[in-house]
Amino acid sequence: MRSAAFSTDITERKQAEEALRQQTERKRLVEMMTQRLRQSLNLQEILNTTVAEVTSFSPATGCLSTALSQTGVGLQLSNL
Repeated sequence: MRSAAFSTDITERKQAEEALRQQTERKRLVEMMTQRLRQSLNLQEILNTTVAEVTSFSPATGCLSTALSQTGVGLQLSNL
């Protein structure tokens, strides 16, 4: 009686599946954020929403949005 054993390393496949899952989740969140942003014309509300959404799917602990005036002076617009 003979038996054969086969072993397949699926590490790369699992890593690729996880990368695809993360990419799909980021795309979904960006689309959702875009829809929410289109509901407002208020710049401060748009920036606050953007900061909140970015920090929800980013490993970062915070996010800061700034704008530069025509004179080059920075203005903090939103921080989380």
